[in-house]
This record gives sequence, structure tokens and C-alpha cells, in this order.
Amino acid sequence: MTNINTNSPTMPAAETPQPATMLEPEVVVDQLRAIRNQIADVAPLTTEQRKALRLVTGRFNNEILQESINVIGAADLVEQSVGQPPA
Repeated sequence: MTNINTNSPTMPAAETPQPATMLEPEVVVDQLRAIRNQIADVAPLTTEQRKALRLVTGRFNNEILQESINVIGAADLVEQSVGQPPA
């Protein structure tokens, strides 16, 4: 007589997504301050720099500009290259 295993194989349960933990306002402020401390000080643009930037940016398609920024952030090699000074 042949025995047939009728038990279905046990599959691990899919991991159930947990709801995001809501942060207290004080914790958010602390985290923002920590991030701010990691960002270099940047001086505001001069009037001449703002005018020149407006002239240049008027020639670019915003969608192309946004996609270019996304590519830089998505590709580690590109991101590292952009952050490096010219050799």
C-alpha cells in the first residue's frame, strides 16, 4: 500500500506591512536640526547671480531638468562623480 502525503507544504506567511510610527513634534524638530547640521552653509545669491540664473534657466525644459536631477540621485556612480572636484 502506498502512502500519499496530503499535507500541503507550509509556506511562510507574507510579512504584513506595519503602520508607520507617528513621530512626536519634538522628535521631528530634533531630526531636522540634525540634518541641518550636516548641510554646508550656503550664502544667498547676489542680485547679479539671480539675474544670470533666470536667463539660463529660461532655456531649459523643466521636465528634462527634473529627470536629470533624478538620474543624479538614483545612480551612485553619477552622484559620486558630481560631488568630486575636477581632476
